[in-house]
Amino acid sequence: MASRREHSLTASPASNRQARAVHAVLRTLLEITGWERAFLVTPAEEGNDGPGRVMASVSLRPDGRHTPSRTILRRALQENGILICPDARGDPALATGASVRSLDIRAVLAVPVAAPEATAALIVDRSAAGDGVPGGTLRILESFASVLASLAGSAARPPAPAPRAGESLVGASESFVAALSWARRVARSRFPVLLTGETGTGKEEIARAIHGASPRAAGPFVAVNCAAMPETLIESEMFGAVRGAYTGADADRPGLFRLAHGGTILLDEVGDMPPAMQAKLLRVLQDGRVRPVGGSAELAVDVRIVAATHSDLPSLVAEGRFREDLYWRLATAEVRVPPLRDRREDIPLLAEHLLSRLRADAGTGAGATLDRSALDALEACEWPGNVRQLQAVLARALLRSGGGTISLAQLDLPSPAEAPARDPAAEAPLERRWIQDALRGARGNVAQAAARIGWSRQKLYRRMRALGVPRPRGSAAATPVPPARP
Repeated sequence: MASRREHSLTASPASNRQARAVHAVLRTLLEITGWERAFLVTPAEEGNDGPGRVMASVSLRPDGRHTPSRTILRRALQENGILICPDARGDPALATGASVRSLDIRAVLAVPVAAPEATAALIVDRSAAGDGVPGGTLRILESFASVLASLAGSAARPPAPAPRAGESLVGASESFVAALSWARRVARSRFPVLLTGETGTGKEEIARAIHGASPRAAGPFVAVNCAAMPETLIESEMFGAVRGAYTGADADRPGLFRLAHGGTILLDEVGDMPPAMQAKLLRVLQDGRVRPVGGSAELAVDVRIVAATHSDLPSLVAEGRFREDLYWRLATAEVRVPPLRDRREDIPLLAEHLLSRLRADAGTGAGATLDRSALDALEACEWPGNVRQLQAVLARALLRSGGGTISLAQLDLPSPAEAPARDPAAEAPLERRWIQDALRGARGNVAQAAARIGWSRQKLYRRMRALGVPRPRGSAAATPVPPARP
């Protein structure tokens, strides 16, 4: 198993909370992309002839080595933070570096980070050479550089008008990192992906990260909300229409599937798709062809489908509201995005990042911070609306504070009486079904089943005991669930 090391070589002016957030961002970046080491570096201070200054580093290499290559560090900073090298051994400017050889570094990527003092660089490397320029990884790296810039308090990079892969994927909890790691594994496959999780957990961001880490990263990413489309128009919106197919169709329309050709289409809230459209979607999954409304010929499309839902699809199948055959096609690779209440340790990191994104919109400057009482209250909240609700609460608090320190009194949090009550008895069947499906898919291997769900192995054992779930009979690992420790 690869060792995991975090290291800060120099004292940083950022707070301890910011330092932890930076390490969490670097670690999440490696989990998503599969690269081995990540460094946040800045130019050397005046009077220092060194190649640069390492602010933070994370290593997932088997040997745990976190020492950066001085040759690569100097080259990246000389090039204003930009470096794309699929094979350092074949680059004359890098191959002669002793540190490149001694550290066994092959592929290297670096992108600029607009830090407050000067342009810093985000560098990742690994010991395996790459095939050409990894465009998807590069785009994810740029998004994480934007996150790091915001954590450093820089206003040099304003919020993007549309979300990009990795932009809100901030977290270091075991369940969240496990979900991202599983998402990265399924991204490399050709299978459809089903993202499940509550509203506001960031399923679209995960979908964008899957697209960016897939072989289709250079192609388009098209997102569509199935619940927002009128039933009478959804087929023409999805598959297109020929001229004259219906009133107002004065020209051929390509449809979203053809616009996503060569890339990925996200079908958000797929559980709300009308039954007739479900049958047509199943045909696309089976044949890779669509027929525009009013057309006589089918057209081939090369599209990877990622579906997302907050609904319990197996229950919808049992009620006859969702096709069972379509469910099993979509659920080939399922990624469960954990709710915020199951990753409370991520709330300080998320709050810091979200505040940095909201300051520019609120016009309050860069001084707004959370005091201890406010942060404790955020961590204690149930967050039924998850990250989306957290962002709304922080935005209101930012306006009330006027850019100063945010206290508990300025947080508009729901009281326990106002928060929707959770019914464990109602949740248990769904949770039991998740566990059983994960165990079957992992052939009884608890560690693999836990990764599928996004839990730790210990948590899966606890929930199996609580819900009375045995391992599947006949599996290679069909042994009793360990008893609870006294």
